[in-house]
Amino acid sequence: MDEQRPNFAAWNLRPRDYFACRDPRSCLTFLVRFAVLAPSTHNSQPWRFRLGGDYIDVLPEPSRRLGAADPDDHQLFISLGCAIECLLVAADAFGLDPALEFPGESSARVRIRWPEPVERDIPIDHLVNAIPTRRTNRRDHLDAPLPDELLDAIDHSGNEMADVYRFSDAQQRRVIGDLIVASVEDARSQRAFFRELARHLLPNGTRKAVGMTGETLGWSDWKSFLFPWLMRFLPAPAAGDAERARYRDHTREYVVVATDADEPIRWMAAGRAYVRVALAAEQYGVTTNNLTGPLMVPELRRQLAELLESDSLPQTCVRIGFASDIMPHSPRLRAEQVIVD
Repeated sequence: MDEQRPNFAAWNLRPRDYFACRDPRSCLTFLVRFAVLAPSTHNSQPWRFRLGGDYIDVLPEPSRRLGAADPDDHQLFISLGCAIECLLVAADAFGLDPALEFPGESSARVRIRWPEPVERDIPIDHLVNAIPTRRTNRRDHLDAPLPDELLDAIDHSGNEMADVYRFSDAQQRRVIGDLIVASVEDARSQRAFFRELARHLLPNGTRKAVGMTGETLGWSDWKSFLFPWLMRFLPAPAAGDAERARYRDHTREYVVVATDADEPIRWMAAGRAYVRVALAAEQYGVTTNNLTGPLMVPELRRQLAELLESDSLPQTCVRIGFASDIMPHSPRLRAEQVIVD
């Protein structure tokens, strides 16, 4: 299994092991183990964490930012928001009464309360149990309705700074699918984007911990080894019929997370809402796939905003549905590798 390889070992995480922690620092480090399993664009994992006596600071890691795909760091801060929410979910499961603070415009602090260390039962339906099993799935969706309980959970996944919009209507899904295809073709027309993407595509047997293996895209071993190298020199292919159909016809639902302004704190709020959607979906065996393209092209983002019928600004777009195949996890940096002094 992938989880036996060092760069996949972070997924070997059992929530109940928290109660074996014997000192505050080991407890805080254990919480960070949940945060590092959060999704991020290109699996770039652009975060680092600083531990205090009763808090964890979540900070951007400039060395892992995506200059071509994310020039304004929009998606970087959405990724930070995903990590923040995983921390909050885990701390809640362990009875730590977490509170979120913003010491600055580009960082966040999760403050916790240290209760008496009493082992407690974690409800089976708590979102913390979905963090180690969640994974991105880019496959076609089956034409199967989503459970009503999940739809209700999605509708309540927003927070004080981010709203969630769900699109089930077939015509609306095709419109969003067309916007995604247009964004894919726009991105592929930019050599800098294509080369940056190639650097984040990894052979299936890789020992690296940052980036996406070919397996997560459904690639064979030989393609995962050869294709990223070729991408650095060959022109990008146009979106094919299968790709168009995936976004237009083989997506069961789209979810758009929106905020009232463009700033890092709002982007982090959008990431928090997105990961709650992903974790709720995981509880029902439903897959998610975050799509950033339409948010990076102003005209496409404007068209997506019109579908919201509000003044909100779209910050991320998510495919959600029962997938035709189960995909593997992506590699991960371990908590100890991203904790700084």
